[in-house]
Amino acid sequence: MTDKQSRAHHTVPRFYLERFADDKRQVMRVALPGEQRHRLSVRNASVVNDFYTVELVDGSASDEYEKVFSQVEGAAAPAFRAVLDDAVWPLAANQKIAIAWWAALQAVRTPAARQGSDDVLNLMAGLEVGTGGKAVLRRRMEEDFGRLVGDEELDATWCLYTRPEGPGFKTHPNRHIIRS
Repeated sequence: MTDKQSRAHHTVPRFYLERFADDKRQVMRVALPGEQRHRLSVRNASVVNDFYTVELVDGSASDEYEKVFSQVEGAAAPAFRAVLDDAVWPLAANQKIAIAWWAALQAVRTPAARQGSDDVLNLMAGLEVGTGGKAVLRRRMEEDFGRLVGDEELDATWCLYTRPEGPGFKTHPNRHIIRS
């Protein structure tokens, strides 16, 4: 029997959200820009389906990184409790390491980090095309498509690449999790 793959991935660890929850284990979610708010169970807060799912070489999906993140969180939670609930200080070396791993993971596991990757990808694509001009764009399109590219298609693509937000590329989820 195989393990069922996790699909609901917390972008903020549940043990951390519980620190901000009420006695019903709920937090207040404020939808930006801030006009709408509602209560939400910590079980459902900051959940994005398949956020840490990666594509393996054979094309199958894997939630192994979600499992690794759970292990890091599992080690950090008691260290947090030691400091915050039991007023233990200084922490033991293994507890310091657990919190350090947890903190490092928080810096890269968020939707904002993934958006940052998208922004850099789009900026670089726009810069490459903008500095190379339409001739470079046409050549790259023809190489990628394996066919000639007409002026109308070139102009439409040029408009996408040179708009302020760039062409609108999305970084593959593997690039967010697996820095290759």
